[in-house]
Amino acid sequence: MPTMIASPRDGGGNKPVELPWLDYGSTAVPDNHDLILWWAQYLWLSDGNFRSAFQRVADHFITTVQFPDLDTDEENAYEDLFLKHLNYRRELKACADDYLCYGNLIVSLYLPFKRTLVCRKCLFEAPIKHAKYAVELDSVMGVTWKRKGSCEHCGDNRPFICKDRKDPDISKVRLRRYSPFSIQIAMNPHSQRKDIYWKIPQTERKDIQSKAPIFIEDTPLKVLEAVAFNGDLKFDEEHIFHLDETVISGMETRGWGIPRSIANFRAAWLMQVINRADQAIAMDYTLGLRLFSPAQTPGGGDPMVQHSMENFVTNMSAIIKKHRTDPTTQHTVPYPVNYQFAGGEGENLLPAEKLKFRHQEFLNQCGIPLEYHQMTLTTQAAPMALQLFEIAWQSIPALYNQILSWIVKVTARNFGLEETAVVMQRTTIAYDEARKQVLAQLMAANQISPQTALEPFGVDAEKEVEKVFKHQDHVAKVQREHEEQQAKDQEMGAVSALAGAPTPSQMAQQAQGGQQPPGAATNAAGAAGGMGGLPGSGQGDATLRGMSEQADQIAGQLVSMPEYDRKQQLTAIRESNPDLHSLVKSKMEKIRSQAASQGKQQLLAPPPAGGAAPAGGAPAAQ
Repeated sequence: MPTMIASPRDGGGNKPVELPWLDYGSTAVPDNHDLILWWAQYLWLSDGNFRSAFQRVADHFITTVQFPDLDTDEENAYEDLFLKHLNYRRELKACADDYLCYGNLIVSLYLPFKRTLVCRKCLFEAPIKHAKYAVELDSVMGVTWKRKGSCEHCGDNRPFICKDRKDPDISKVRLRRYSPFSIQIAMNPHSQRKDIYWKIPQTERKDIQSKAPIFIEDTPLKVLEAVAFNGDLKFDEEHIFHLDETVISGMETRGWGIPRSIANFRAAWLMQVINRADQAIAMDYTLGLRLFSPAQTPGGGDPMVQHSMENFVTNMSAIIKKHRTDPTTQHTVPYPVNYQFAGGEGENLLPAEKLKFRHQEFLNQCGIPLEYHQMTLTTQAAPMALQLFEIAWQSIPALYNQILSWIVKVTARNFGLEETAVVMQRTTIAYDEARKQVLAQLMAANQISPQTALEPFGVDAEKEVEKVFKHQDHVAKVQREHEEQQAKDQEMGAVSALAGAPTPSQMAQQAQGGQQPPGAATNAAGAAGGMGGLPGSGQGDATLRGMSEQADQIAGQLVSMPEYDRKQQLTAIRESNPDLHSLVKSKMEKIRSQAASQGKQQLLAPPPAGGAAPAGGAPAAQ
């Protein structure tokens, strides 16, 4: 109970008064480090509204990881680390939960290693998974790697030497969070340097002492030694990350932060008192009681005298039992029955608005706006309200950036990567539409870069440029394929139109069989009539001229054909008429040489009057 003291205004007078600050909630405030952490954890786990509100705050600031100082190719290694191996969104969310619950975050980075056991005599080295060993954990000797049998190479029976070498596989990197209950901190108030010690939990000690391979082969050697000597582990300064919730200077926390829930403990305590009262009311005053009693007779007779109460209770109990089994059952009673309802006034005892108000008051004291928690922001109020909200919670994105920078620093040193800046992309919800329009106009006027203008929209300008060129290449490829298909369809149409005309191979077969095209026959007849006295010679000349004309016709058709079709026709001609095949090939070469000569002449032709000089500065032909 609160104590009574004399009022200062009375000068130590006779009227004892009660300090208004010394209320019931103040007497329950935790006053030591372990109790603070325990109550913070209890509030986080037991109050869903409180937990979900803080988790929404943490999720709001988790955006895309950016590397402003690296080129696109150099980002790949870090992007694989954060996106594929660490799943940075999940890890940052878990880190934020620890920070918002306990007011402290303690994490380390597990760096993979390859553990080998070395023979003391021949120095033969084997991976621990392939070696036959028995580990011993002794408080005097420490960790001993005994053999199961002698060395296969030299026969030595002495214990192994354990060596851990860096594993270059960056995909095995893991982020480990530590419970603040198992951490001790020693801080120098001047330099702010901290020595952090890990009191290895008993469950983890028992796992290691079980000597199961899963707990021996992948556990760092320093942890095994700490378990062997039954001591604590001191972290290297660069391999541990601790961030604490800031407190006022008058509180000596010795390097620890105070969670926001404890800083507003009195409001949380009062909210829980109302929750407890609400539970009691729900148990006793929500449903109420239903009572049955015999009614007085019309003459005013006492039912207690006229009726047997034992029979009444028995009969009414039987009726109630049957009704619960079959609600459609009909019942009869020999006299009237009174029905009364008692209780059920719980809604009036503790209005829901009062409980809701206490929840809202507690969250507001923790820095969470009501509209944000209930997700009732309007479009008009959202930009300014969210901007103020983000300013009030700058510690969360700062926490994320510090964690990411620390991870990059440690991994760069251990895996030979370039140490670079890393930041979370700024949240874009708080940017209003007017500002976005101004940025777009400035980009159109070349006053700012596309990257700056498009960043509020969540668009990476550099990557979009690559996507644009890639899309253009794809469009050109599809267009080219379409044009080729269209040209092929046209060629097929032309072939179908000339289906009645003989193909080059058919023409060659006709020539081989003595048949000639109509033009060739006419020319041959004319030539024979002109020669007169040499019928044999004239007939031979006519045949040669007909074959030459036929070769010209075939060569003209073949030159314009696709290569595959042209080869098929030439093969058929060679098989049916080798002489015509040779003549056709020579005619085709002549056509190609004439086309090439005409092209050169066009290139060397003088430009028209007033026109530009030929390309390449070549002099005009005279």
